[in-house]
Amino acid sequence: MEVSIRRKLAVLAALLVAVAACSAGTDRQLQELYDSGTRELLQGELDRARERADQGLRLSSNRQQGSPWTWKFRLLHDEIRLIDRQLSAPFPALDEAVPQADDYAWVRARQRYLKGQHHLVRGDLPAAIAAFGETARLAKAASGSDVLVDADILKGVALVRAGQSAEGDAMLAGAAALQTRF
Repeated sequence: MEVSIRRKLAVLAALLVAVAACSAGTDRQLQELYDSGTRELLQGELDRARERADQGLRLSSNRQQGSPWTWKFRLLHDEIRLIDRQLSAPFPALDEAVPQADDYAWVRARQRYLKGQHHLVRGDLPAAIAAFGETARLAKAASGSDVLVDADILKGVALVRAGQSAEGDAMLAGAAALQTRF
């Protein structure tokens, strides 16, 4: 009887190792899809970026609905729409409550950044400036240097557009200095 228990434990341990290996592989694949989609967005390849966001949504939703990865791809999809100025449809991922777990800290910062970008695109400069200020606080708490730099850049742009050139220029210079450190 002791042998059968050992065999069962060995099989269980092998299954746990296999599941952990698959999870790490899936995380790597999701990160590669996200990085590719983000890079393509920055290069203006919006259709390709949208494809990566859709692939990531399918893969992450199959894995666990509402995971941080699902949120990242939903936000990437909304960012593509903002850049493409597809503003007529609602942006539910920008208004939904992100879970408060630590795994979602970067997502909360990115969501707030995109909300600020949405205000900026619509010309609501005071709301944009406030959102980018809140983004900076969230990004620092999440160690999200990429989100912090992005928020500081767009806050600088919003300040300049709002007629606060000196403050906007200082914000842009600070963002440039911060970018060189990362």
